[in-house]
Amino acid sequence: MSSEIGWRNIIDVLNILSENDLHGLTATVTQGLLKEKRKSKQDAIEVILKYSPDVLSILKRRAVTRDVLFTYLHNKNVSIELPTTKDKLVAKVCELWNLTSPKDIKINNAESYDTATSTNSQQVAESAENNVNAMAKQFVRWFYEMMNSNEYIDPSHFYFDARLKLNLISNGTETTEETESANAIVELLFRTKTEYNLFFNPNLTSDGTQGIFEQVFALARDPFSENNWKVKSTELNLRSQRDNVDTPTLTNNELTFNLLSLPSG
Repeated sequence: MSSEIGWRNIIDVLNILSENDLHGLTATVTQGLLKEKRKSKQDAIEVILKYSPDVLSILKRRAVTRDVLFTYLHNKNVSIELPTTKDKLVAKVCELWNLTSPKDIKINNAESYDTATSTNSQQVAESAENNVNAMAKQFVRWFYEMMNSNEYIDPSHFYFDARLKLNLISNGTETTEETESANAIVELLFRTKTEYNLFFNPNLTSDGTQGIFEQVFALARDPFSENNWKVKSTELNLRSQRDNVDTPTLTNNELTFNLLSLPSG
């Protein structure tokens, strides 16, 4: 019953969005493959529902802003304690819809969901479960393919309370920016990549020499998302070329200094 409530009410949330926002969201959920603008808001919403794996993934989309969620809850006469965050509003919506478990937030449209366009971290990791090096390489390929796209990374690949520390190193000066929450992380990563016109080309060799950037991740399975692997925290160093004077190996990389050495593949 609760899944039916979620299905019905997510349409009410999407109807708050403008036609332009809905069009952008249809492009996002179809990985840019559906570029033609829908004829109506109803058509756009049908596409979004068809190509979204669950209700929660729609609520976490960037287009579904804090303002949209607040408006929806206000219209439902739900009292909101201010100030608030998008994560808290999403939780309030889930509470209103009685979505308390993964099976409840799952939309019953698996047959119409195009899995070929929704590769997630679970698929990347499971084939390499018993080989940490192979898993790491597959994760890196998958993650930076998303980083180099012209789209925001899907926030669902991060925990709600995930953390990012971004270090910009130029002319001997280091600037650090830290943020928390999945949506804030994907926005900061996309803004940084766009602002500096970056293309990430990770080094996958066994010695792992440093380059213009270094990044480490902490991954953990999410029991509330079908036990998928998600990013719990990450730290990224970005260096200007003039500050990259040598190519030390990962064993003396400051980001991995305190990590255990991985077994050789």
